[in-house]
Amino acid sequence: LVSDDNVYLFPAFQLCDVKVVDGLTDVLRVLQTGTQGRWTWAQWLNTPYPHGEPTAIEKMLAGRLDEILLEATHDAWSWSS
Repeated sequence: LVSDDNVYLFPAFQLCDVKVVDGLTDVLRVLQTGTQGRWTWAQWLNTPYPHGEPTAIEKMLAGRLDEILLEATHDAWSWSS
């Protein structure tokens, strides 16, 4: 990610045990169909759900990739509408 003042930032949340979180590439491919905004993707992955549910990235780490892909598809569609 690049900040407004052209500083490159490394989103460490995308790694687990020095590897990219399983399924992250697939989720990002879906999200980009709705927006090219990389900050939007980062926020989407890290925003807590209501009622204390884990974030999307936490759900992915827990093996709930299918659920997150479905949510990403829905949200990307709504962004592109």
